[in-house]
Amino acid sequence: MALRGTVDHIYVVQDHERVQPSPLYDLLTLEEQHKVFGDDYDLIGHGSAACRNYGTYRALKDGYDILIHIDDDCIPVENWARTHKYALVADDCTSVESRSDWVSTLGPHRFARGFPYEARLGHQQSLHSMVGAKHSVLNMGLWDGDIDYNAVDKVPYCFDRTPILDALPEGYDGTTNLRSRGCFLPICAMNVAVKREAAPLLYQIPWDTNRTDPTLVFKRMDDIWAGVIFCSVARLLDWPISFGAPLVHHQKVDLDLLRHAHYENLGNALIWRLQQAIMNATHAIHGSSDPLTVAMSLLRGVRPANSLMESILNETRAKYERWTRLIRSVM
Repeated sequence: MALRGTVDHIYVVQDHERVQPSPLYDLLTLEEQHKVFGDDYDLIGHGSAACRNYGTYRALKDGYDILIHIDDDCIPVENWARTHKYALVADDCTSVESRSDWVSTLGPHRFARGFPYEARLGHQQSLHSMVGAKHSVLNMGLWDGDIDYNAVDKVPYCFDRTPILDALPEGYDGTTNLRSRGCFLPICAMNVAVKREAAPLLYQIPWDTNRTDPTLVFKRMDDIWAGVIFCSVARLLDWPISFGAPLVHHQKVDLDLLRHAHYENLGNALIWRLQQAIMNATHAIHGSSDPLTVAMSLLRGVRPANSLMESILNETRAKYERWTRLIRSVM
């Protein structure tokens, strides 16, 4: 969904031909995606969350101010879009702080998909009321139903169906939002709103698992890796990020945990190192306030610690540079 003033518009990105047109939404067909992106069609990604990249491009091209992403297996609550919009303009908020670089969106004792294992031991975070706080550029809504855990975490949680309100931090009822400033969050793209100036940073690198390097399996980390880049830029530009309301009911239950664990394991092993490497590259930034320029400067300045990190960063740099060129043509 895209918002501009009181006008809203619903886009559905066609990821396969089973999705059919409807008067209720604007279907962004595979044919349109091929025609518009041409040789850059591989920047979209299909069969994964990265297909939303084309929706981001189209909504920005059409001039919308706020973009709201939702997956096709999520049911929004009442006033879902309005709540997202309010979270981006609210002056008063509850701030969440952490002793580490990371904030858990599920409180200090539960961790969503993408939260580094290295940051979990002894993790602590606290809540503080703030009045007249700087507005958020991104709001991530949470989920009821099937909570977005790592596949390997779902085994000890026994396919946890705990109501989301019981999993949230003490003192927070889930009807408002927590706001983080300068920290990293595991950003899940299935229920997220973002302002126009920050929307290009949600670009999700498509990871082809049939590539020539079979060890580079990063498929279920596309939104998490995008979130690390997003949070890195937000930290440098002093952009707050909020999370909490509105909830969506996430219907799909992941039963093939081995397959999902296979797609997540490399990311789980490297996401902490990648985040640390990006933060060590902040010396490469020279006062720019343009988010895409900052992102590319960070990526160019990273010094990978091993060959796997180098492969991920090379793929990211190449596609991010092409994505930047496309987005600049419509911003």
